[in-house]
Amino acid sequence: MPRVFIFANSFTAKTISLSINGILNKHIDEVMLLTENHEEYEFSDLPKDIKVRFFDNVEQAVLACDIVLICITPNIPLKKISFVKSVAKRMDKHLIVIEGVWNNGLENEAPSHFNNIDSSNCIVILNISLCPEAQQFNGEILLNRLLSNNNISFKQVFSPTTMDILEQFNEYQALNPNLAKHLCTVAEHFDVTVLSITLSKLKNTLKYSNEFRPDYIIVQSDFRGDSIAEIISLLKRRFNISYDFLIKSHYIQLENSIPFQIYCNQKIELTKNTYDLEANDLSLALEFDLLSKIALPDGIKRL
Repeated sequence: MPRVFIFANSFTAKTISLSINGILNKHIDEVMLLTENHEEYEFSDLPKDIKVRFFDNVEQAVLACDIVLICITPNIPLKKISFVKSVAKRMDKHLIVIEGVWNNGLENEAPSHFNNIDSSNCIVILNISLCPEAQQFNGEILLNRLLSNNNISFKQVFSPTTMDILEQFNEYQALNPNLAKHLCTVAEHFDVTVLSITLSKLKNTLKYSNEFRPDYIIVQSDFRGDSIAEIISLLKRRFNISYDFLIKSHYIQLENSIPFQIYCNQKIELTKNTYDLEANDLSLALEFDLLSKIALPDGIKRL
């Protein structure tokens, strides 16, 4: 099985690692990381089919891998990035470079054709991120896998940040085809539409969208969950409903000149319909709850 060395900051490496076998068009057996950049406890809850190995230097990690994945963020010196690239080329490794990961300035842009969604003709799943530390990217990849595996006809409108990252993977012809087919914006009919958006952009967009009404709502928050009360209030006022499923990450943001994510190695308090992003039972729990609520009996059509 292919092995991938991820050269990135800790937040990016963890986010990519959690969904690596949903992102790439190859099944990854092992993820390689540098000891100097990561704490081992942060990667203790990866999917069971992925092993994590830590290396003391770049040369060892590149030698042991098949794919070198570099994720460029502002807090990684360009000199180090150039060095990793040179080692990968010298050892003739498959090199993938993703730029502007979660620092591309797209967080508060609305997904394309948001206002063109006709919620009267299809089921709408709304995925709301309360902040960048919520790791919405993982929720989007998970939704794609669940719906694809259940052979559901759907169109997925990715958040602008996720769209940018996936398009870069696609340029290397490395993207999972179940994701790649949703990069196209050709208008077609689907039974289900999946829409991902940030809370701040959702509030602005709803001012101009009177017809939009979601059928199933997923909220993703950081470890603190400071904005959960705000989204509950917004959904109540606008739709007279609450969210269906809450996913919390283990990250919070440390305010600095460059946003810095801190991993909280503590158990997430689980209440009704609240789940840990890194829990092994998240996928099964979301699949059961989602499909039980959006499925219609045979012969029954949506009004």
